[in-house]
Amino acid sequence: MDRRTKIGLFGSTGFIGSYILKELLNAQYDVNVLVRDPVANKSDKIEVFAGDLSATDVIERIVKKSDILIYSVGIISEDRKHGITFEKLHFEYFKRIVDLAKKENVRKIIYISANGVDQLDTEYQTSKYLAEQYLQNNFDNWTIFRPSVVFGDPGDKVEFLTQLKNDIINKPLPVPLFFKINPFKAKRFFRSNPVHVQDLANLIVRSIESDISRNKIHAVGGPTETTWYSMLKEISVVLSKNKLFVPVPVFFLYLAALIFDRLSFFPITASQIKMLRVDNICNSKELFDQYNISPMSFSKANIQYLE
Repeated sequence: MDRRTKIGLFGSTGFIGSYILKELLNAQYDVNVLVRDPVANKSDKIEVFAGDLSATDVIERIVKKSDILIYSVGIISEDRKHGITFEKLHFEYFKRIVDLAKKENVRKIIYISANGVDQLDTEYQTSKYLAEQYLQNNFDNWTIFRPSVVFGDPGDKVEFLTQLKNDIINKPLPVPLFFKINPFKAKRFFRSNPVHVQDLANLIVRSIESDISRNKIHAVGGPTETTWYSMLKEISVVLSKNKLFVPVPVFFLYLAALIFDRLSFFPITASQIKMLRVDNICNSKELFDQYNISPMSFSKANIQYLE
């Protein structure tokens, strides 16, 4: 590995991005990061650029000073009042970065997408998919990672299991056990194989200098298949909560989300519900084997951070 390689990381302050940054530093890379509110820099391997994705001049400086770019920007809900939309964050800003990277002869771009975006069922999925397509059609050397549910200690960041803990398990209400048509199939609703954020970060960083992932789309899931019921059951066990599970037609929740989508008290958006209705599973054993990574399982031992 060329130790002088400089990585431009977008989204370094997010949940996944913060783990990628730590792993980049562990691998002795120099990293250029975009930060809205810079704080004192504790590493001489990091160069901080103050600004956000709308600051064209700052973005240009980062791209010019980087050999490899990693785009780990992602939101799970929009704030249209402040101009924060899926289309802008996932696609438009990234499209501009791809164009600049091509102009400045950047060696490689890595894009963090999400498993199932090609279903184009929500604005979230469509924006990620458009970004994937633009990258593939307009750049020579790229890698796209599509993780399933990502879990791990979030610190002060947003993470799916922590949201479930705060918005469902810790509430005094029963836990909704969703079903589409048949309530007897509720325990099989939303199958996924969650991937630990550290394993995902390891994959991303190891792919930088590898030809294994050149111009490849990788679906990334962990070794344990779970369901909505078993995921929430595991969280409640870790928290020592004896929760009642009540079957609820997912369609009713979807209607409620359409009504209350923009209100802060409602714990889930209509787009998230639509994505939960479709299984989010993939087999990544070969990928992890190629990179010599033993992925962590989704288990009580590995979600103790929820306590």
